[in-house]
Amino acid sequence: MNRITQLPIQKSFVVIIMSVFFVNLAVILFALNLSQTNSVEIDLSGRNRMLSQRMVLFSKLYKDGEETAREIALMACNLHDESLYALKYGGIAPEMGSGQVGPPSSKSIEKALFMVEKAWKPYRASVLKILNKDQYSAEEQEEAMHFLTTHTTSMLKINNALVQEYVLQSKGQRSTLLYSMIGYLVFLFGVCIIMLHFFNRFVFREIGMLAQGMRGIVEGDYEYRFRPGGGKELLQLSKSLNEFLEKVKKAKIYVSHLGEGKLDWENSENDELFSALERTRGLLLEERLATERRVWVNEGHALFADTLRQQSGDVGEFSRMLLKQLVDYVKAAQGALFLLEKSGDQQVLEMKSCYAYSREKFKQKVIPLGEGLISEVVMENQYHYMVDLPENYCELTTGLGGTTPRALLIVPLSSDQEVVGVLELAAMRELKDFEIDFVLKLAESIGASLLTMKMNIQNLKLLQEAEEMAEQMRAQEEELRQNMEELQATQENMIRAKNDRIGAS
Repeated sequence: MNRITQLPIQKSFVVIIMSVFFVNLAVILFALNLSQTNSVEIDLSGRNRMLSQRMVLFSKLYKDGEETAREIALMACNLHDESLYALKYGGIAPEMGSGQVGPPSSKSIEKALFMVEKAWKPYRASVLKILNKDQYSAEEQEEAMHFLTTHTTSMLKINNALVQEYVLQSKGQRSTLLYSMIGYLVFLFGVCIIMLHFFNRFVFREIGMLAQGMRGIVEGDYEYRFRPGGGKELLQLSKSLNEFLEKVKKAKIYVSHLGEGKLDWENSENDELFSALERTRGLLLEERLATERRVWVNEGHALFADTLRQQSGDVGEFSRMLLKQLVDYVKAAQGALFLLEKSGDQQVLEMKSCYAYSREKFKQKVIPLGEGLISEVVMENQYHYMVDLPENYCELTTGLGGTTPRALLIVPLSSDQEVVGVLELAAMRELKDFEIDFVLKLAESIGASLLTMKMNIQNLKLLQEAEEMAEQMRAQEEELRQNMEELQATQENMIRAKNDRIGAS
């Protein structure tokens, strides 16, 4: 009995009933042979149903770049062909041992086979188009993939119909054996009593203990471990359940980490449960990054809004303070700020500030408008962003000299389409999209502030010139008044002298 309990339950059952049916071996062999033939036909048609779905799955994987999927899809396609041929004409079932398949024995099966064969031809052609992608265009492959995805359900239904016909045929043939087996029912009743005792002792009791353990797990006792016992299947079941509890325990720890916000914690498991948790962790991590970016942008706007409000009349000092803050905030390596000025009849870009590697570089640099990349940015009023600059990259008339940065961002400083200058940032890393957007929006505010400062300086200069002119006019008026007084005194003296001469005569 102990040896029997070490066998799988199925084999234990066979060992017990073999002694009962040995006398009637000939009848049983005939029944088994007929049942096997029916089973092979059902299994073969059922396998075709599964193969049609497998082809769609692995064809899609191969189309998406999974090269190893091609061989699996091609094997499934060939096996479906061979199985369909065996079902139609009979013979050995492919890859099912020595199982024999008989040709269709009824009109309904012939009709169902014809429907499968009719649907299979375009289905097979679409699969081969995808698997032989070098021979077909991308558009033909897309059409083939679309055909497969839209016809996979109909293919499954047609194969299901064939399986049902074989099942019905099997049921009809088995009914002929029904009456021959009725004679054994009484005898089998006694066998069942023996088997019931056997299963009650070595199976049902173990199942009850498993059910009791499962109840504890449902109530939250994840530390419970099943005691192996019973037949081979039950031993395996206990082992599998213990492994499952280990995974649940790990999943609980993983979820706790997610709840605590430890999104950088990873696991080494590879199954659907942990894949779903990984996807959740990825979504939470993306949301955290998005939040951090929003906070970074909002804090940056608040910081530079305060800086822009504190602008003074000194453009150079304002440019140096603003550039230092921007380079530090974006964590760039270098930065430069140019303003559009006039030099005689020519417009030039004059460097007002240059900041590099956390220290300010005082450089006097003037670039004629029309030369270099920053001039192009001014004339087009469009920003330029360059990455992966060559190792021998030196001055592209960008203003930053011979440094070879990883990324270079040049942004026009403009207000109402009027460009007043250029902002240039270089970084030893690629700038992220949200950082570039931040700099572009900030450049608009800087351009407006610089334009306001420029207009204020011009207005102040005009006011000073007007005051100087008014002072000159006041001085001239005073001088004219003094001259008039002197002239009047001279005239009076002349009149008195004339009168004196007249009186003397």
